[in-house]
Amino acid sequence: MKGIVIAMLVVLVLAHLMVQQGEAVNCGQVNSNLAPCVTYLTSGGVPPEACCKGVENIKAIAQTTADRR
Repeated sequence: MKGIVIAMLVVLVLAHLMVQQGEAVNCGQVNSNLAPCVTYLTSGGVPPEACCKGVENIKAIAQTTADRR
């Protein structure tokens, strides 16, 4: 489970770096949705509910391949 969450976060961060203006996901959305994951990523353990919700929110916002780029 931990590896899956980390892999998803890496993909989202890479998508965050590739987002161009006018795309479905902006930097503020990525930052605010993934901020609850910082403690989990640095300390390990169980990801907090807010982290999982943030990942789900980003996934819902970026529905197409173009959105994720």
